[in-house]
Amino acid sequence: MKRAPVPFRLGPVEGDYWRLELDMGGNPMSYDFRAEAGDEEQITAMCAFQGSHAESTFVQNLLVHQRRPDAFLVLRGKVLNRFDQSRVSNRELGSAQELVTILREVFDLDVPAAAGLWDAICERHEALFSQI
Repeated sequence: MKRAPVPFRLGPVEGDYWRLELDMGGNPMSYDFRAEAGDEEQITAMCAFQGSHAESTFVQNLLVHQRRPDAFLVLRGKVLNRFDQSRVSNRELGSAQELVTILREVFDLDVPAAAGLWDAICERHEALFSQI
């Protein structure tokens, strides 16, 4: 059986919850949930928050994901990560033009206006990673 590009674990945790853990190459993520139907109103409200509220990570950061049969690509701010079966590669973008090129050539998104976000992307990158 072929290994998924992003290794994961799924298992029960206390309180009738399940945990999905993703190994994103030194950037682990996890999600806890119950094995029951979700509350549609609560899901709708959270979706609205994630898509529009100033505190949402999806409003504060550029984030593009693409799942391919052999890899998982993530553009977060000005860092492009590629996860495949054998390794994780990281590339820091250096300019607004490179951002536009990556969006077009890697993600098939033709968004020249994204160049106008470059200064904000760099400021956010500095705020998130200057302390590390």
